[in-house]
Amino acid sequence: MPAAPPPRRVWLKVFQNLMKSLSPGYVRASSVGGGKYIGDDYMGNKYFEKPADPERGRNIATRYFEVADHENYCQENLPSEWDSWLRHRRRLPPTEEEVQRNLQIALMKKKNADALAMVRGQPVASEAPKYVGHNFPVYNEYELNPGQYKPPPGDKQLLDDK
Repeated sequence: MPAAPPPRRVWLKVFQNLMKSLSPGYVRASSVGGGKYIGDDYMGNKYFEKPADPERGRNIATRYFEVADHENYCQENLPSEWDSWLRHRRRLPPTEEEVQRNLQIALMKKKNADALAMVRGQPVASEAPKYVGHNFPVYNEYELNPGQYKPPPGDKQLLDDK
């Protein structure tokens, strides 16, 4: 008769990993902060990286950034080179020359688009009104916030029903 396999002790491993995750060193290592400063962009955002720590369950490096201006932050304003680095699409962080070159190309494209718009008689992009609306459809017959229904102008039937 073959020997019985050794017990796996699954619950013991679960308990040990739970206790390890609650230790102060684990919490400090997994929270934001404490990373190595990598660089910054022309908007003032600072980029950091924490190395991988397989003992704590992190097999790849953690990359994050700190925003310079919290009030006016918009994810679309993040430079694409740094965004690729944050998402691990590129191994090395972008160089200052690369970021400046791509910024100059973007400014040249914007200038060419404005010149083409003027030739066609359209408003240039810098003077065109920016869309500040909702990212979902808005209908007049539905209220945006509960209790704040504003009937469309000239709609007397809905006013009489209330």
